[in-house]
Amino acid sequence: MEPGPGRLNALRHRLRRRWNGGVQELVGRQAIGWTLAVLVLACFVVAVVAAVAVLASGLTLDQKLVALGDTFTVDAFTLAVIGACVALLAYRLALERARP
Repeated sequence: MEPGPGRLNALRHRLRRRWNGGVQELVGRQAIGWTLAVLVLACFVVAVVAAVAVLASGLTLDQKLVALGDTFTVDAFTLAVIGACVALLAYRLALERARP
């Protein structure tokens, strides 16, 4: 027994809707992933540039060490905030119901 044309259209429409939703969801996740990767890379670049600027400055040795410590502390805090965002996104994805 073959399904009628109405049933085939409904099945085709349902498969297309599920496919489009999956592709849009994947693109959204990839965009979030790339954004987070760019933010982490920017934190790394800023830390390196700040460290070079501190070392090239005319500060005394103890002032340079304090400035480097401050620079790396700010960078570590920024990475912790990015990590918290990733953890919240992972938690949100874990709570989603599986689609049948």
